[in-house]
Amino acid sequence: MILIRLFITSLLLPLLIVIESANAQPGRITDNLSFHGQIRSGYYSIKTKNNAGAMSETHEWRTRARLGLTYKLNQQFSFTARLAGRYSTVQDKFEFWYRPYAASSSGLRLGQTAFDMFHIEWNDGERWLIQAGRMQHGFQLKGLIAKGIDRYHSTNVSITWTDGLWVRYLVHRDWYFHGIIQYNHKKGSTSFYTPPLNFSDANSRFSFFAAIEAKETSGLWYQREVSATLMPAVFTNNDGELNSYWAFTGRLGINVPLDIEFMDMRITGEAGYAPSTPDLSQLGLSTERKKTGDAFAWQASVNFINIFDRHNIGFLYGATEPGWLISPSFRNNTNTFEVRHQFRFTRTLSTELRYRIRNQLYMPLNATVKRKDDDLYARITYRF
Repeated sequence: MILIRLFITSLLLPLLIVIESANAQPGRITDNLSFHGQIRSGYYSIKTKNNAGAMSETHEWRTRARLGLTYKLNQQFSFTARLAGRYSTVQDKFEFWYRPYAASSSGLRLGQTAFDMFHIEWNDGERWLIQAGRMQHGFQLKGLIAKGIDRYHSTNVSITWTDGLWVRYLVHRDWYFHGIIQYNHKKGSTSFYTPPLNFSDANSRFSFFAAIEAKETSGLWYQREVSATLMPAVFTNNDGELNSYWAFTGRLGINVPLDIEFMDMRITGEAGYAPSTPDLSQLGLSTERKKTGDAFAWQASVNFINIFDRHNIGFLYGATEPGWLISPSFRNNTNTFEVRHQFRFTRTLSTELRYRIRNQLYMPLNATVKRKDDDLYARITYRF
């Protein structure tokens, strides 16, 4: 069955390339109305050794489809709506998700479809951009292996979003300020989070995010960015005190000045600190080997871009301590190694092959061994 799907994908590749080359103005319906979207599909395999030492394997074919429309009311105002769904050969059913919270702490479940964008935008074309409604955001470490330890929606084939307000302001030259206010339902947020964080308290209805970033990427600096997250009243420690979750992150990337015609090189890194986190006992861990009260997270990657024009290769290593509970790319209490290859057929069509190893940092209570996951995927992405 897997070979059949791979064969079908190989037949689709030339068709997608022809469609892309034939589209002089892809997505335009009228002067004011345009469509856009993405189809990502691939084979996913994971082998896990759980905390009891038992081995298990899963193999499946996953697909995420997104189709959106944008209507320009005038030069400054526009409206965007987009449907998104994630599907798998192992899903139980199909479902349209319409509730004001995500189906799980990591977003939509397999087999579900929802509007992941539904907002109005005002853009003065100079300094200000404001969106209100349902939105997508990405404040991740840029590069071939794009991962984030803070706000980064819809990674890989997942689907998450923000319901709220986003303001972007050009401060000086290429420096931008971002401010986001997000609504959280009492049954859960629409952005990624890890229990025991929860939103049952009335004071947790809104969370806040702010960032400053430089958009210039052509010189030495490939990425410069700092951000802060505040989630009020989202966890209670063993002493019964209600606490807010703070996280501070920074991202930095450089273009390595190589005197090589056939390749570019980029080195990127991200680090984060959460000063107040749930007690380790709430995370199922012993307090003997790790102090309580805070958490660190970090990642670093080396990316080799445009190797002989269309090949990209990246290597990444990262670690998140048990109390880091807001990363959609890294499981908490885990270190991660990843290698990825990408081949770009056209500007909008690419394939990627990834291999990843994840190991637990600290052994949970009542566990006999640390959990380990080895996984890989081979996927194709088409954007339009």
